[in-house]
This record gives sequence, structure tokens and C-alpha cells, in this order.
Amino acid sequence: MALSAPPAAPPIIAGDTVVIALQAGGVVAFDLQTGKTKWRAEVSAERGIGVDGDRAVIASRDTLYGLQLGSGEQVWRADTGILTAPPLAHGGWAVAATPATVTAFRASDGSIVWTRSVGPIENRPAIDGDVLFLPILEGSIVALNLQTGDERWETPLGGAPGEPLAAAGRVYVTASDKTLYTIDGGNGEIEWVKRVGAAPRGRAAVDDDRLYFVALDNVLRGLHRGHGAQLWTKGLPYRPSAGPLFIGSGLLVPGAVTTLPVFDRRGNALTELKYSSTVAGVSNVTTGVWDYPVVAIVTGDLQNPWTIWLLETSTEPPVIPVAVPSALPGELIPIAPPR
Repeated sequence: MALSAPPAAPPIIAGDTVVIALQAGGVVAFDLQTGKTKWRAEVSAERGIGVDGDRAVIASRDTLYGLQLGSGEQVWRADTGILTAPPLAHGGWAVAATPATVTAFRASDGSIVWTRSVGPIENRPAIDGDVLFLPILEGSIVALNLQTGDERWETPLGGAPGEPLAAAGRVYVTASDKTLYTIDGGNGEIEWVKRVGAAPRGRAAVDDDRLYFVALDNVLRGLHRGHGAQLWTKGLPYRPSAGPLFIGSGLLVPGAVTTLPVFDRRGNALTELKYSSTVAGVSNVTTGVWDYPVVAIVTGDLQNPWTIWLLETSTEPPVIPVAVPSALPGELIPIAPPR
């Protein structure tokens, strides 16, 4: 499906809708199954999009919007002051950061629940249960009670943190001191660290057993999730633009290239996704209307039109190389289920 402008942020897949913010032309939503345009909202999304339930939360320069996901209708608007990080929308909450504060809203109606003074935040926070984890640019992770905004703990890091991943009582976060930290979400204690030779890139990804992350040395790493032992590494022929994403049993690392390799969770090559123009964004939410994951990819450059593609994964082997996928609604890509 052709786009009228390059993306301002990666697309998001939510339910039966693909939502993408454009650098010019507002926010556009497509039907996941047909590829037809569902709606277009003439609002800027300079700081990106979050989705929770039936709400798309749009962060403009100094305003937060709540749109009905099915229709694009504006449900609420909140003047926030200059926003410094992408919005977090999760579990009925919408969280926005300005240079000096973080504010929690109800995602349903945009009402403010609490505001707290904190240090500067430039990356999206994370939620796990009733705890909000803030990546403070000055070099720490702060945990707040999600219901009240009260501080639970603060853990200093050796550098500015990236976007944290909070899961099953732990917080995984990379930092500019070339380190990945694993932190106990209950008390803030650092459980283990992994130091590498270059600054990590993007958010880490985890499954039941392993943790995956990339750094600007162009290496994808697989670690033991429990104690951080390195299980394997895989060199990439390009610089990653974001952290690794799951696609079925595979791992895909976004980058500004025309060919994206897909690896299994042991670091072995599965297949390649090849395009005629440069990849400009890969979906950071992979939950669709089917029982298997889907991924949206945006391609385009100065010589080629901006296009959004939908990739579906099969739950049945065999694993086979894929041809160039067609635009939305897409083409089936057989990738075996995790073992």
C-alpha cells in the first residue's frame, strides 16, 4: 500500500488495524486484512504513537490526543507542554513526559490521574503490573507506583538509559556506557550486567529462556535470561536502527537496508526479506487478529515510493526462503513455530 509521505515512527499493529504516523499528512490507519484505508487524522505525531485497547494515543509537539482506533475520531485532547519522549499507552494508562514532569492519564478519556516532577526523559517508559519504570536521561531508572505516582526506588546506571523492557518482575535496559542492565523490578537491585564494545541500540527482547539485544558494533547477541551468560553472537552487515523484534520463531533487526536477515532464536539464519528500496520502519507491536504474529514494514527512499507491507507468519513448517512480499494485505511467510 502506497504512503503519501515517509514515516515519522514505526507502524503499530493493534487488533485489526495498522496505524502509522507520517512526517507530513498526519496519522493513517489501514485495515489489517484488506489493506484499505480506514481513516486519516490530520494531527501531527512528532513524538510517535501508543495504542491501548480501542485508543490510539498520539503525541504531538505539546499535545496528547486520544483517538478512537476504529474510526480515528478524536475522543480527547490534553495540553501537556513540550513532550520529550514517545507516549506509553498500556493497561488503560497513557503516560507522557515533558522536560521536568511525567504525567499519567486515563487512556479512555484523557483525564489526569497524577503528575510528578522527575528528571528529563527521552525514551518511552515501561509498565509491569502496578509499577511504572522511567528511564531518566541523567543516568538512572526510577520506579513509581502506577496508581499514585509515588516513588518506590531509584537505581543509578553508568550512562543514559535507553527504552526499558519490563517483564515478569525484571527490568532490562541498555545504557550509553555500553552496558545492558538487568534490574529486580521489586527493589531496584541490579542482578547482572553485560558490557559490550559499543553502545547498545534500541530495546532488548526476551522470551522464556533468552534475552536478545543489538549494539552499534553491528552484532546481535543472545544471552541466558537468568544469569546473562552469552549464548551466541551474530554479525549484521548493516547498522541496526532499533532493537530486535520477534517474527514467529525468528528474530529480525531493523536497519536502513534493502535486505533484512531473519534468524532463529539460536542465531542461525532462517531466511531473508528482500525489498527494492530501503527499509524505513518495522512494526514494534506484533499482535494481530490471527492466532499468529504479523509484522508491518515500511520501505522507500528518494528514488522509490513510500510503501507499507504486511508480513504474516505461518505456524507450520517447512521453513523456506520467501520472495519479495506484496503490499498489504500481504503474502504468507512460512516460519516454523518456536521449539
